Amino acid sequence: MAWWFLGNMGRKLPKGGSLVGFVSPDGKDISLVIETTEAKGDQTLELKAAEGFAPGALHVWRTDMMEEFIPQPDLVDSNGTWTIKLNASCIYSLTTTTGQRKGVASSPPPASLPLPYSEDFEGYTLNDTPRYLCDQGGTFEVVAREDGGKCLRQQVHRQGINWANVNYAYSVIGEVCIQILFQISEKPLDSVWGIWRRIDNLTGPFFRQNLIDIAAMP
Repeated sequence: MAWWFLGNMGRKLPKGGSLVGFVSPDGKDISLVIETTEAKGDQTLELKAAEGFAPGALHVWRTDMMEEFIPQPDLVDSNGTWTIKLNASCIYSLTTTTGQRKGVASSPPPASLPLPYSEDFEGYTLNDTPRYLCDQGGTFEVVAREDGGKCLRQQVHRQGINWANVNYAYSVIGEVCIQILFQISEKPLDSVWGIWRRIDNLTGPFFRQNLIDIAAMP
């Protein structure tokens, strides 16, 4: 059974960053995720146990630009309060559970995009993320079309905390040379759509060439 999101715990941190919390279905365990990717500097955070929750050790894992999911010393509560020092540009996972370990996986060998490629998204369940598409800004998911069938739709309607410096939503797919045929909903659009071609120059910076702009319909 899935854990529950603690809506009253999510918040921004004073010096930048954010915190979200989750509770196990039986209410006996909690997990917190803290990110400081946009923090202006180090900061100290105090966490106080809610009434009725039995305090104990919090196990801590830390990820930064150089290392991922590295175990840190446990946090021991003092009168139901835990204190942790947070470094900037990091992600921390805190949990009362045990048994976690860093995952081990092997990537498949590099290969070209299988062509010809076509996708109508009918083979996916709703809210899935289709293969081969890589979201760079925003979040694209498979949704039901009003006229039947399925399509891909951008689901995030406000600026998030992006890993790249972008102010618009886009997803990338493709090979060195492909021909594109696509369909856009006939309902009025409230934003600008387009297709871009990205060219990477190994001896210099990459640039993007706009192939099609589809402006908002009146």
